[in-house]
Amino acid sequence: MSAGPELRAATVADLSALLALERGCDGAPHWSDDAWRGMLAEQAAGERRVIVADGAAQVIGFVVVALVAGVACVESIAVDAALRRQGIARRLIEAAMSWARAHGASAMELEVRASNAAALGLYRRLEFVEQGRRPRYYAAPAEDAVLMAVALG
Repeated sequence: MSAGPELRAATVADLSALLALERGCDGAPHWSDDAWRGMLAEQAAGERRVIVADGAAQVIGFVVVALVAGVACVESIAVDAALRRQGIARRLIEAAMSWARAHGASAMELEVRASNAAALGLYRRLEFVEQGRRPRYYAAPAEDAVLMAVALG
């Protein structure tokens, strides 16, 4: 039985694959090339981490996590649509949690569309709890954001 895709820190060489994956995921924020380059550069300072799931020499998923005042914030996560429901997102979030703990974060926060039942279920299984909502936070379609957090202690 295979252990699944390799998880590793993204590099600038992954930029085109990250952009393609992000563009193929309607729920992901669509950042510019320059924004991605900046995030990848910030990894060296330990302020942010972009972790990729590398399957058969191609990026099949990613998570972006940033540290802000001792709290880790999941800024984006995406998995190739054809490979969802295989535990890749769970492994990415767990890797982000480990990285955040190692960098002194006491908690991790994220927001998710209220209609994203699969993501909500995953986060609850990882012990995230709802902290509140941002009404009509998302557009196209207008929808609430569910704010969730988990202690990393």
